[in-house]
Amino acid sequence: MRKSVLIVVSAIAFSFISPAPVFADVDPIQTALNKVMPELPLAPSHPALTTAREQIGADWTIEHGYTGQGVSVVVMDEGTQASHVQLDGRIIQEVCTSSDGLKDLQYQCKAKATLDVGVGAAEYKKNEDGTPYKDSAHGTMVSSAVLEFAPSVRIISMKFNQQSTAPLDWIAANAKKYNIAAVNMSFGADWFPRTFANCQEDTGYQSWMTGIKKIKAQGVAVVVASGNGGRLTQISHPACEDAVISVGAVLPTDKFTNYSNVAQNLTLAAPTEFESATVPQDPTKLDEWMTSFGGTSAAAPVIAAMMAIGHSVSPTSTVDELTAIARSTATSIDDVVIKDLRRVNFDKFVQKILNLKALGSIKSISSSNLTEKSVTLSWAVGVKPAKVRITVNGQTPQLLPGDDGEIVLNKPTDSTDLSVKVEAIEADGTVTSIKELSLTFPVSNLGSWCNPTGKLLAIRAPNFGHYEILGVNKLNAKLVDLGLGIQNATRLSCTYIEFSPADSPSTAYIARLITGSTTDRHTMSIPKDFGTGGVLRITLIDKNGDYSNVTTYYFPKGSFSTAGESAYESGLERISADYQPEFLGVIQKSLLLDKSLSADLLAFGDVKSAVSTAEELAKAQADAALATALSKAAADAHVALLNAVAKAKAEADLAAAIAKIQAEAALVNALSRAAADAEVALVNALAKASAEANAISGALAKEIALLKVELAVYKKVTTKKITITCVKGKLTLQSSGAVPKCPAGWTQKK
Repeated sequence: MRKSVLIVVSAIAFSFISPAPVFADVDPIQTALNKVMPELPLAPSHPALTTAREQIGADWTIEHGYTGQGVSVVVMDEGTQASHVQLDGRIIQEVCTSSDGLKDLQYQCKAKATLDVGVGAAEYKKNEDGTPYKDSAHGTMVSSAVLEFAPSVRIISMKFNQQSTAPLDWIAANAKKYNIAAVNMSFGADWFPRTFANCQEDTGYQSWMTGIKKIKAQGVAVVVASGNGGRLTQISHPACEDAVISVGAVLPTDKFTNYSNVAQNLTLAAPTEFESATVPQDPTKLDEWMTSFGGTSAAAPVIAAMMAIGHSVSPTSTVDELTAIARSTATSIDDVVIKDLRRVNFDKFVQKILNLKALGSIKSISSSNLTEKSVTLSWAVGVKPAKVRITVNGQTPQLLPGDDGEIVLNKPTDSTDLSVKVEAIEADGTVTSIKELSLTFPVSNLGSWCNPTGKLLAIRAPNFGHYEILGVNKLNAKLVDLGLGIQNATRLSCTYIEFSPADSPSTAYIARLITGSTTDRHTMSIPKDFGTGGVLRITLIDKNGDYSNVTTYYFPKGSFSTAGESAYESGLERISADYQPEFLGVIQKSLLLDKSLSADLLAFGDVKSAVSTAEELAKAQADAALATALSKAAADAHVALLNAVAKAKAEADLAAAIAKIQAEAALVNALSRAAADAEVALVNALAKASAEANAISGALAKEIALLKVELAVYKKVTTKKITITCVKGKLTLQSSGAVPKCPAGWTQKK
């Protein structure tokens, strides 16, 4: 961010002070948008991100340069850490909008302003001690996700609250100025289908939707997360609105996550749960990484990145046109209730926009069966090329058929390093895709101290408790230090530790550590790209090379990560180690693979302390091989059990979801029946009341008729006049009428 702003400021200043008018028309914002940035920094270990990119063809768009150059994406969120190594120089503007009287500190602008634009305006909120305030890391992770799928995009970080349309007004006013391609909204709220037939009828969102439609009309895609409620037929607001692009979250298996909301009107789906930048929990640190940024909050910025790429390669296309292309090139997947939902494909999306021929591509390459002398190289093609070309260490290449394949490569005679390039070649010789892989052949280091070359001792195997990533190795930035908790072991001369990658169990990274007396924290170093699974073996060795039972611990693929850093563990006292610098981070031949005995399978003390005869040695080796096989079988069974549990949980979740739908349907039916019964009862009650009212009305009519008769009779009677004589002294007066009376002062004559 700060580098971009310095460029802008210097360009503006130069146009004012320079006597040469040629610079007067230079647009500093466009210059910043078009500036080619260096390669995007990523988390030290990012296997999940690599998988996500490959899943949707984003590796192809990045490889071929379709990365969102010249456009920006607005991230409406909780602010960002602009100084993070991944975001530094890539945030082109910061904006904060706030409402008068807003009490939540997380969304307040500086000096409680209602609008703040410029450096630091959208910086994430911190506590007084420098730690993050509440959940203020969210905006940094969302911005990171946009860049990880479209590395050339520039970010406009917007800190806001939803109490006004001010953020949408700012975007509408600046869409052309910053060439805004998309707005990302990784947030949402519920709406109530029992109150509204659809979410568009909810009057509480009408002003927001007016603003959204306004910026969409300017060619800006509004991308919204569908929500994390796990609903099968309803997505959150504003994702449910017609004017936005709603996004659900899928796993690498193309199954929706158990928390992703879906509905018939879900626009697109994208990967989630991959590595991203995040804010530091420790104020003394600058750059932190999240090992798994999940939720539909992570899926939405993937689509914002894709729409930015689309706008970059086709600036005149409308939002609806780009959305239609994205859906038409997507992979169809079915959910529990809703079918034919669309998971995006970046490569096909760009190819269709540009009317490109689907060019041959290498989807992935990998190695296996690594030994001291050879390795198996495998590759998978995406779109089938005419040929696949393999080049090893710059030597004469091999041309092979354009299919998935594998070959065995031998170790070079003059080096332990191997550099392999796999290319997709068209019929005319054009190279359309390249993948590269580097590896090091393991070495045997039996001449050094602390090797298990002697006898198996009747000594209990060490216990492995836990591990912590301690951060980057101080001698080699390509390595990370791994802290291991090892307990309950009889101390011999050294602790010998091997960590084998899951794909190469016969090789290992080895650490030999002087055994301490009180500290149980051991340290070894492994490459950042070690992988996500492996086999850890630990034994104790005396000065003669005799060794204890071996602890073997399996990390299934996907369960291990070299990302992150434990500040607490890294500060503790450690056992000193003799790494032998020439072997630091060098993969070596495993010395324990054929010696691994499970402490769970052998009773303590059953193994003799010395093996003196060939027969006993053979028996011990056979026992070791059997124990290793049984231990591996147990580990395989454990992994199978975990998979079975996961499958059962998924099936249970599915059953629960179906049961929920059935329960809701039953509730709707019951409510419908109750409403119908209430309506019938009401009709009957009204009919009865009407009948009773009619009966009362009839009786009243009869009473009225009788009264009328009586009144008539009374009238007849009262029409007869009566005359009386009134006297006052000697005067007399006659008064006539139905009820005659004498005037005041007169008396009636009797």
